[in-house]
Amino acid sequence: MSEIHRKVVPYEYNYLCDQCNGGMMQSTGQTIEGMHEHKCVICSHKSALKKQYPHVEYFGEGETPAD
Repeated sequence: MSEIHRKVVPYEYNYLCDQCNGGMMQSTGQTIEGMHEHKCVICSHKSALKKQYPHVEYFGEGETPAD
């Protein structure tokens, strides 16, 4: 197989706290029944989320993420 390459653009995803609406949620590294535990960096509210935040996804140049 041949090596190929292409230019990609990074997209950073964050999750805002549902409690204080200002702080970003950060993963604690704990997984509970398939959910990722997160803690707000401002108010310390904890929440279990399906995805781990923050995270980065890469898309080809000209592609856009599906929201």
